[in-house]
Amino acid sequence: MNSYTIGIAGAGGMGTGITRRLTAAGHTVLVTDSKPGTAATAAGEASTGQPGQARAASARDVVNADIVVLALWYPGTVDFAIKYRAALAAKIIVDIANPLDANYTGLTWSPRPARQKNSPAPCPAAPS
Repeated sequence: MNSYTIGIAGAGGMGTGITRRLTAAGHTVLVTDSKPGTAATAAGEASTGQPGQARAASARDVVNADIVVLALWYPGTVDFAIKYRAALAAKIIVDIANPLDANYTGLTWSPRPARQKNSPAPCPAAPS
C-alpha cells in the first residue's frame, strides 16, 4: 500500500473523522484549524493506537501535503483555496463542503455558477 501525507484544513467533526480514518489506514495527516488547539486535540485523538500519525500543522504545511482535504464551512473553502492557490496547483484537492443556505434547504449558488469575465477560479488548473 502507498502511504501518503495528507493535509486537512479544518478540525471539526468531519475533519477529525477523516483524520481518524486516514491514520487507521497508516497515512501521515497534517491538520490545521483557525483554532490551533483544536487541530492539536484532533490530531492527538486521531493518532491514538493507529498505525499512521497525525499532528497539528500550519496551513502552509497542510497545502504542501501530497493530498489536501478542505473540511471547512463554505465559503471558507473558496477563501482558503484562493489564499493558497499557488501551493495547491496540480494537487489532489478534496472539498467536502456543502454550500447550503442558512435554512439548510438549498444551495447558496447554482450548480453551474457563472463567474465574471476576469474572475479567477479558486485553484489553478494543473500544468499540462
